[in-house]
Amino acid sequence: MQIYLIILFICLILVTCSANAITILCVRRYEPLQKANNLFIISLAVADFAIGIFAMPWMAMYTIYGYWPISRFYCIIWGIVEGTCSPVSIATTCFIAYDRCLAITHPLQYGSPSRKRTILIQIGVTWLVTLLAQAAVGGVEAMSDELPVNECFVVPHNNHILIAVIVTFEIPIVVMVFLYARCLYYLRKRLFRVEPKPEKPQAPALRPSQVSSATSSSANNPVLSAAQLAKRRQSHVRNIRTLGFIIVTFLFCWLPFSSFFLIKAYCVDCISNGLYAYSFWAGYLNSAINPMLYFLSNPNFRRAFIKLTKL
Repeated sequence: MQIYLIILFICLILVTCSANAITILCVRRYEPLQKANNLFIISLAVADFAIGIFAMPWMAMYTIYGYWPISRFYCIIWGIVEGTCSPVSIATTCFIAYDRCLAITHPLQYGSPSRKRTILIQIGVTWLVTLLAQAAVGGVEAMSDELPVNECFVVPHNNHILIAVIVTFEIPIVVMVFLYARCLYYLRKRLFRVEPKPEKPQAPALRPSQVSSATSSSANNPVLSAAQLAKRRQSHVRNIRTLGFIIVTFLFCWLPFSSFFLIKAYCVDCISNGLYAYSFWAGYLNSAINPMLYFLSNPNFRRAFIKLTKL
C-alpha cells in the first residue's frame, strides 16, 4: 500500500510544481498574456509552486510514516509555508473571481491604466499580512511544549479555528458565489436580451451622393457591430465558465479540510490524524488543478505552451 502512496504523492508533487512553473513561464514569455490581470495568476502560481515544493514532500512523509519523522524546526518551516501559501492561494482565487466578474460588468473600469498598480498592492498586502500572521501564530504554536514528540499537527484554540474557517473558507465561497450570481444576472439582462425592432420611418428622397454614403455605412457598421458583439459574448461566456470552474474546484478541494479542521477543534478524537492528513491533500490538489483551469479556459495559455515547447 505504501508504494502506491509514494508513487501517487510523487506524481502529484511533480504535476503541481511543473504545471505552476510552466504557467509562470507562459505569462512571462508570451506577450499576449502580459496583462495586469495575469499578475494574479503569477501570484497564485507562485503560492501553488511553493506548496508543491515545500509543503507536499513533508506532508507525504507524515502521511506515509504516520508521524513526523524529522525535527521540530522543519515542522515550524512547514507550518509557516503551508499556513501562508494556502491562504494566499485561496485569497488570490477570490481576486481572480472578482477580476473575471469586473471584466464582464465594468469593462471600462477593468481597462483602467491604474489597475496594474492596484493589483500589485492587493497581491503585496495579501502576501505580507498572511506571512506575518502565520509566522506569529503558527510558529509559536509549533514550538509549544504541548505538541507531542513526532507530531506536527497543531490544533489551535477553538476561537482561532472558528475565525480561520470563516476567513479562509466561508467568506471566500460566499464572495465567489455572489460574484458568479451577479455575472449570470448581468449576462441574462444585458447581453442576451432580445430588443424589439423599431418601425422604420418613411425615408425622404436622397441625392445620389447620399445614397452612396448610406449604402456604404449600412454595409459596414452593422457587420462590425455584430462581430464585436459576438466576440464580446464569447469572451464573457468564457469568463463566466472559468468562474464556475473556480468555484466548483474550490468547494471540492477545500470543503473536506475546512470541515475536519472545525470538527477536530471541538472533538479531537472524532477525526483521526490519518483522515485529517488526507484532507490536507484534498486542499493541496487545488494547487495542481489551478493551472489546468487556465489552459482549459484561455486559448492564449495553450498557444503560449505550444510556443514554449518549441524553444
